[in-house]
Amino acid sequence: MTLVMRLKKKFYFLAANYFRFFANISLRRWKPRVIAITGSVGKTTMLNLVESTLKTKAHYSFNANSAFGVAFDIVDMDGVRGSKWRWLSLIIGVPFKSLFYTHREKFYIVEIDGERPHEAEFLAKWLKPEVTIWVSLGLSHAVQFEKQVEAGLFPNLEKAITHEFATLPEHTQKLILIDKDVDLMNRAIDKIVAKGKTKAEVIKCSK
Repeated sequence: MTLVMRLKKKFYFLAANYFRFFANISLRRWKPRVIAITGSVGKTTMLNLVESTLKTKAHYSFNANSAFGVAFDIVDMDGVRGSKWRWLSLIIGVPFKSLFYTHREKFYIVEIDGERPHEAEFLAKWLKPEVTIWVSLGLSHAVQFEKQVEAGLFPNLEKAITHEFATLPEHTQKLILIDKDVDLMNRAIDKIVAKGKTKAEVIKCSK
């Protein structure tokens, strides 16, 4: 791992907190009903299905599903694409736009990735979605969770990734939709409900 990559990993959430702080100013003015879509695969397909129903009643976080991307999306700014100098414009631009920019749609349909440990948790604690749609569970981005398994935090990659995605249902307010045919997903939700970590209704769907 290069020095740049190590620094990026170390300071990822420090920087994400900076952008979240300012984006939250805009989010609090907006006050949308948040519907979160998460999972290993199929998130964008589900987002498109929701869009076909809600249409212009909602704003959709297309191409923005990370801690940084969601913050930029809330203040209507594009993320870093190519130029590293873009970071400077974002560091200055996000605080400025947070003071006056506000989305007007009633719903915010946000795609949330679990690409790295604590990223879904970071967004879950911030957005506290009204509805979470957990569409799938697999080993995409599994390499990011290897150190958690090596450290003994989880017995295997599947359980490490399940734990990360499950942080969204934990912070969901009203409704959780999951695939009833995925055993680890079901067990995670049952555990959350049994421990009283959510009061949301759970609907288990079959594909």
